Amino acid sequence: MSARRLARMLTRLYAEEMAGHMEPAQFGLLQMMEHMPLCTQAGLAHALCMDKTTVSRDIAVMKKRNWVEGGRGGLRVTPLGRRLLADAMPHWQRAQKRLRKALGDEGWQALFAAMRAAGAFSL
Repeated sequence: MSARRLARMLTRLYAEEMAGHMEPAQFGLLQMMEHMPLCTQAGLAHALCMDKTTVSRDIAVMKKRNWVEGGRGGLRVTPLGRRLLADAMPHWQRAQKRLRKALGDEGWQALFAAMRAAGAFSL
């Protein structure tokens, strides 16, 4: 199986669990913004290995929904965004549990080992 196909399958699993709350990419962006206060769009794109255009589009949507505020000086999650992130967390965790169950402990560990190894080189 190709890495791109695996990525699509994982995205689908998380999207199923988070349906009606937010997209998995939005969840990841909000989480990262909570850990990187006043980060820039370029910083988010780099930290999450996402395309800058995709980050820009997602941030624009989240700004319109009042989940995120700020601009060139840095972005931050609004109180509404924090509440939605907290509401979405159990759905994210349920997706994690589904994936871990499907992979088993050995497969779960192998997945994270592969992600660490892939993160060791710069794209």
